[in-house]
Amino acid sequence: MKTPKAIVVTDRPRVLAWWIDISSRPATIEVAEGMTLHNVQHMSSNLIRYWAFVAKLIQYWASVVKLIQYWA
Repeated sequence: MKTPKAIVVTDRPRVLAWWIDISSRPATIEVAEGMTLHNVQHMSSNLIRYWAFVAKLIQYWASVVKLIQYWA
């Protein structure tokens, strides 16, 4: 990966396996050829923001489940 944030993907074995699978597809290769480093960095920062949001959402729902279990 040609981005300073590649560690977000490479440090997670399952995410890395997914990335290798997706990035080896012909359509992905075709799109990647037309991308600039700026576009990749922008996408990477959006991906980080997305996963941060997902993590907060999971924490929220975990607390809701704990409350339901407590009240039940």
